[in-house]
Amino acid sequence: MTVCQLRQAAGALVCSLWLTGQVRMSFLREEAAIITATQRDNAKAQRSHVKTRKRRLRDLGIDLSSLRCCIMEQVAL
Repeated sequence: MTVCQLRQAAGALVCSLWLTGQVRMSFLREEAAIITATQRDNAKAQRSHVKTRKRRLRDLGIDLSSLRCCIMEQVAL
């Protein structure tokens, strides 16, 4: 969860304090759906950026499997 999504969730919670019952739950469900969709879109964008970065490095002739990683026993990217 990003800081922006955390702020959005906290804001929704504060806004829902004056609501009651089913209206409150409905409002919170809608906000949760928005946050979930944002997380899904962010994950999709991240995968796309990683694929693009790998393709660009491959086009430059950089073999990713030969790069050392700062984390023991792992390959970069």
